[in-house]
Amino acid sequence: MRIIASHLARLVWGVALMISGGLISLAVWRYGPARLRAEVATESDWTLPRIWDFWIRYAIPLQAIVLLVWWLRQATTEAFAADWWNPLEPYSAASCLLQWGIVLVVLMLLNKWIVSRLDLTQTSDS
Repeated sequence: MRIIASHLARLVWGVALMISGGLISLAVWRYGPARLRAEVATESDWTLPRIWDFWIRYAIPLQAIVLLVWWLRQATTEAFAADWWNPLEPYSAASCLLQWGIVLVVLMLLNKWIVSRLDLTQTSDS
């Protein structure tokens, strides 16, 4: 049973990491890759080449979308197609969506509490 739970956790949260990477690239896209390179990447750190702007703006989101669509297609048409909608089936797409949904709802409910605990009075100079 532990082996199944371990594989399930790797499946669910491995796919979630793809989504996370896509969302991070979306955040960088909205902030502006060039602006991020200029304001955040410091001289003491390694410098980001200009090609990074292209990768973070176009290639990374495209790769995240392609991988996610491929995974959803596999999850709903291949080996686990018969029970893809069943959230109690360990390797189903519905199981992943249910677990991600639970975590998302919990984080949304805790959002105001988490933000209130942040010390927003600190500046970047300190």
